[in-house]
Amino acid sequence: MDIDIYKHMNKSINYEIPINHLNSIVQLVSTNEQLSNYFNSKQKSFIDNIFYDFSMIFRKNRFCINSEYDRNIVAKNNKYTIKLFGESREYTLSFENDKKNLKEFILHINPNESKFTVLSKDCGWYINSNGNVSSCKEIEYSDCEFLKEEIGKLRALKYEKIDAAKYIENLDFNISLFKNKTLVGECENLKDVFDKITKL
Repeated sequence: MDIDIYKHMNKSINYEIPINHLNSIVQLVSTNEQLSNYFNSKQKSFIDNIFYDFSMIFRKNRFCINSEYDRNIVAKNNKYTIKLFGESREYTLSFENDKKNLKEFILHINPNESKFTVLSKDCGWYINSNGNVSSCKEIEYSDCEFLKEEIGKLRALKYEKIDAAKYIENLDFNISLFKNKTLVGECENLKDVFDKITKL
């Protein structure tokens, strides 16, 4: 794996970057990416189940299901249109009747361990589409102190993430249910969401 470096330097001086600094950054960023990808795959699986449950619940109730687009599903019958759509960790669940009365709820997907916010921290480096490690900021230095500082930051973040990694295997998620920007319930799954909504 290579590294892409964007640098501004005095044109009369050619500063070389020690290969061990580059290798350290590549290794640390790769570890961070692997942990984030593992977390994201667990979250994706949870969200996939929400959409699957939506489809199953309304099929059993003789609704016509349209899931033409990813993360956008519609259930319709002659009286109601129910939609679930969104991206990342936030989804809108809307109910519209034949009189065009509309109710909307927001579903926010959360890990059940608050420590997993560490996985969303931006380390300032990433693996690009070519498989190379790049920085999302311009790099300016006259010696290797800048990269040494970056390695220190990446290493601290790596160990913080590795400490969290042991929990990912058994990680669960929950759904925070909002109506009009007000939290109305914490739910384990979509069925729990509907149970909460019917009681409102």
